[in-house]
Formats: sequence, structure tokens, C-alpha cells
Amino acid sequence: MGIFGLLRRKFADRASTDRSSGAIPSGNAEASRPVSARPAPVERRAARKDAKTTSVILRPIVTEKSAASSAAGVTVAFVVQTPATKRTIRQALWQLYGSRPLTVNIVNTPDRMRRTRYGRTSALGHKKAYATFRAGTTIDVTKAPNAL
Repeated sequence: MGIFGLLRRKFADRASTDRSSGAIPSGNAEASRPVSARPAPVERRAARKDAKTTSVILRPIVTEKSAASSAAGVTVAFVVQTPATKRTIRQALWQLYGSRPLTVNIVNTPDRMRRTRYGRTSALGHKKAYATFRAGTTIDVTKAPNAL
């Protein structure tokens, strides 16, 4: 209790010196807070939100199977972050490519145990998203972050 008592006295002394300086205390709590503790402007929040949504997509999947599916229709496969939802993936694809996907399907691959000659290790799982776009839509997968 000694530490808390010291802290109370310290802050009480500061409050009394502020009152003795002749400054009129304002009833507005926002004005008494330091400038650094105020929330960021709307533009900075929007920029952070855009960065969050576009960072959901980790990289495109470029294999023969994904190339064949994208040639048949306009289905593109991506590796996404594990907490990503269909809604956040749809928003990220809209921001990256400028076209809204019709459907987004998610496949969650769990971790697997692998046997090696030194024992067992775990192969990490991942989450894949298959996005289907309208016919005639061109998607440049090199635009995606960490594109191969």
C-alpha cells in the first residue's frame, strides 16, 4: 500500500500546482488529455483498414490445376490468413483487383504430422480461398502481394 499512497500524493501535488498556477480548469476531458493520446484522424484509420484488408491475401496459388480452373472459368486461388473470413477476402479482392467476386469458397487445411527419420514433425496447415469472378473479367495475379 505504500507505493500506491506515494503515487496518490504525487498526483495530488501535481493537481494542486496546476490549480495554484492560475489556469482555469476546463470541464472538457478531451482538452485535458495530451495530444498524443487523441485518436488518429479519419484518413489514417481508413489507410490502416485498407492495409488490413489487403494483407489478408498472402499469395496466389499458381499450379497446373489452378491454371486449368482459371482457364475454364474465372476462378482464382489464393492462400489467405487463417483468421480471414469470406467477407474480408471479398473486400481485399475488390481493393486489389477492382472487381467484386461472385463467390468466395474457403478450404481450411489442418496441420499434419510428418514422419522423418529423426522423428515426427508437423507440417503447418493453411487456408485457401477460391474466388469466382464474372466471365470476361481479367485478373492479374502478379498484382497480388508476394506473387511468384
